[in-house]
Amino acid sequence: MNDTNTNSYEESAKTLSAGSPVLIAIPEHASVDAVAASLGLQGMLTRAGVSAHVVAAGRLSEAAGFLPGVQSVTNSVPEGNLTVSVATTRVPLEELSYEVGEGVVTISLKASGGIFNPSEVSVRSAATEYPVIAVVGARELQDLGALLTSIPNM
Repeated sequence: MNDTNTNSYEESAKTLSAGSPVLIAIPEHASVDAVAASLGLQGMLTRAGVSAHVVAAGRLSEAAGFLPGVQSVTNSVPEGNLTVSVATTRVPLEELSYEVGEGVVTISLKASGGIFNPSEVSVRSAATEYPVIAVVGARELQDLGALLTSIPNM
């Protein structure tokens, strides 16, 4: 093994130990072996305390239906956190609070000397960034099709 490979392995190990999520991508028409390998990798990472998501570029073969955990495989990159933005140029924010209830989170914003308008509030989903992406069962990255372009920072 040369120094370049050693550095790559060390960087990957450091990233994994930092708890960063891992995306495991499998191509459209993936073999049952590729699906099994991706689920095995996901299980191994999960047991090691690393969040891992398996994403398929297309429908899985019905033959893979017996594999434990196959129902967790999705066809799109999981969305990340929600971001709530409030324009404060017209009315400044005085206080921000939240309450976690049973099955709901309530976010409260108190305006300083005015009232916020609903048009000043926006909600968006921020894509999760995956510093480590494992591709299983693909001969080349193009085998991932449209999934390839939906992966942030790819």
